[in-house]
Amino acid sequence: MDKETKEREKADLIYQNYELINNILLELRKAAEKYDWEEIEKRLKGHKLIKELMLRIKTIDIEVLEKF
Repeated sequence: MDKETKEREKADLIYQNYELINNILLELRKAAEKYDWEEIEKRLKGHKLIKELMLRIKTIDIEVLEKF
């Protein structure tokens, strides 16, 4: 599979799961009002969908399945 096809598949998954991803981002923003990011990261250990929070580059690794 070439790079373009892989990127298109990622984009499709994001589009299909837009509402879920948006809700996760909203909840993280709310949490950031109460807790520092290190605390949020600790609380997310073992989360079903959020696999990694990369604070330095402000990135979240979310595992989405093709069908919810």
